[in-house]
Amino acid sequence: MQFCFFCLLTAGTVTLSAQTTAATEVSSIETAVVKVKGATCKTDLGMIVDNIKKTEGVSACEILKHGAVTSLEVKYNPAAVTLEKVQTVIESTGTCSNPNERRYSVRL
Repeated sequence: MQFCFFCLLTAGTVTLSAQTTAATEVSSIETAVVKVKGATCKTDLGMIVDNIKKTEGVSACEILKHGAVTSLEVKYNPAAVTLEKVQTVIESTGTCSNPNERRYSVRL
């Protein structure tokens, strides 16, 4: 069985390049706390969190504190998405009782 030294060398270079790219992407993740007013039930919050997670550039979203004003922690890549876009996603989410109602307000 013969091995092509050039093929092995090239494959190693491609892998190294992919690892470097992944490390660069991870380092550009930022975290923001977003405050949401008007989410009164767990279902409403679940819909908001799900919509944020579906947004391109967002890597994670979790509830920090639930109450009259709910705090969400959002991890995102600022090169791919802005906090204003996250705000728009939240404010355009309907409620569980009325999907057409837009009652959430956001403070960044």
